[in-house]
Amino acid sequence: MTLNITIKTEPAQTEILVDGDLDQVSLRKDFWLMLSTAEQQTVENSQHIVFCLEAVSHVDTAGLAWTINALADFSKHNINVSIKNLPEKLLNLAKLSNADSLLSID
Repeated sequence: MTLNITIKTEPAQTEILVDGDLDQVSLRKDFWLMLSTAEQQTVENSQHIVFCLEAVSHVDTAGLAWTINALADFSKHNINVSIKNLPEKLLNLAKLSNADSLLSID
């Protein structure tokens, strides 16, 4: 399966919807590089980002690394972000890797 990213802008926040597989097969680029220039500007201009992972169907350690790197990208651009609907498998991988403290979960 593939990975799709949809950006929905609302007055109070911007929601980034991640749909598909977060695994070594579907992930070929870092999150920030997957966005167009216009999408990057939309994200940079947002006061708050909700990173929604509800529609993620499969995840492996590459997906964990990609998610942590996406959060680092947000931080680098001084963007306030929270994660919504973190898949249980992703949380378990984060705990096994002792990286769960890197995820801000709502």
